[in-house]
Amino acid sequence: YDCTLSGTISADKSAVDLAFTYSIMGGTVVTFTLGDAPTALLLQGSYDGYTSGAFAYTTTPIITEDENVTITAEDDGSITLIYTSGTWGTATFTDVTVAEDETTGYTLSGSGVAEMSSHSGTTSSYDCTLSGTISADKSTVDLAFTYSIMNGTVVTFTLGDAPAALILQGSYDGYTSAAFVYSSTPIVTDDENVTITAEEDGSLTLTYTSDTWGTATFTGVTATKDETTGYTLSGSGVGTMTTHSGTTSSYDCTLSGTISTDKSTIDLTFTYSALMGGTTITFALGDAPNSDTSISGENLAGTYNCTSTTTVMGTTMTGDNEVITLTYNSETSALDMSYEGTWGTATATGLTVAAGDNDSYTLSGSGTVAASMNGGSLGTYDFTVTGTISADKSDASFTFSITLGAMGTVNVVLTQK
Repeated sequence: YDCTLSGTISADKSAVDLAFTYSIMGGTVVTFTLGDAPTALLLQGSYDGYTSGAFAYTTTPIITEDENVTITAEDDGSITLIYTSGTWGTATFTDVTVAEDETTGYTLSGSGVAEMSSHSGTTSSYDCTLSGTISADKSTVDLAFTYSIMNGTVVTFTLGDAPAALILQGSYDGYTSAAFVYSSTPIVTDDENVTITAEEDGSLTLTYTSDTWGTATFTGVTATKDETTGYTLSGSGVGTMTTHSGTTSSYDCTLSGTISTDKSTIDLTFTYSALMGGTTITFALGDAPNSDTSISGENLAGTYNCTSTTTVMGTTMTGDNEVITLTYNSETSALDMSYEGTWGTATATGLTVAAGDNDSYTLSGSGTVAASMNGGSLGTYDFTVTGTISADKSDASFTFSITLGAMGTVNVVLTQK
């Protein structure tokens, strides 16, 4: 390429300023100056990353993506740093102090003013300080902005994309629907919780807590991000459940599901392969569809005379004198159940009642059964119950799932006469 030279050299050669003009890219000018480059020129540029905001009123930091720090070299050699955030507004620092270390890079400090807009549109200004480091090759940027708000708010800026564990960490409240082979009616449970924790090594731990299904913990969860749909989660762990008799059992459990980018939609599936022939529990945010917390089940109280059918070790058995009694407990505002019939006696307290389809109600719960067969005692076992009752109580059906040790799980279907 053709190139021209212009410039000056002082008489004592202490100052050299030269310009080389190349006939490329529409004309390129390269200037040469004697000595080391000013720090302001070395650091100037735009840096994209994410921030973690911590303050006194929360234990979970606020993670914000797509944050920016811009460093400008002023004509007088000073440095201006501007931090721009979708959460924390714009903070401007002039005449930033920079200390250079040949090994570690640059240490920055300064003070400035941050302007933040509230949800009402009002803009407020707050004092703000800057501290942090930039590596010599600018591949690592770690800056801290300390705001004089909310008893001291510290926002840390890091170069690059935020780890999935940091973005997803938090507590999520919702409901679950549990399906298993011994019942055609899912068990729906409100007030369920999923907590995601970002570990110090960058891994993700997920804990599912349920009044019905105990606690399941998954460590080293894999979270894969899709820019359009959000995050896909997978992992394996162990679920621990305590029965009504006080016995605690553990089951292997797998996790799969998705969390949307804005975390407004969460669909997770917990699969227990060895529980009741295979149990699948799905978790979603919010309240259960058709759930009505005002439904106490008081209107369902009464006696239901039923027939029963079940299959035990390949043999079908029927019963004609099955009696289920539902009692409304005014002290607990809940529906309790007792049973007497072919399979012995059973009780379940605090049944969950919800509005079903076609003006019906669904109920679910668990308890203990003193089981018997042909007049002989089989022992006491845990069981779950699901059922559907029409609004006028003329049509009712129930399913008992009883785990009988070595005999496996017995599914007893009871139908109102």
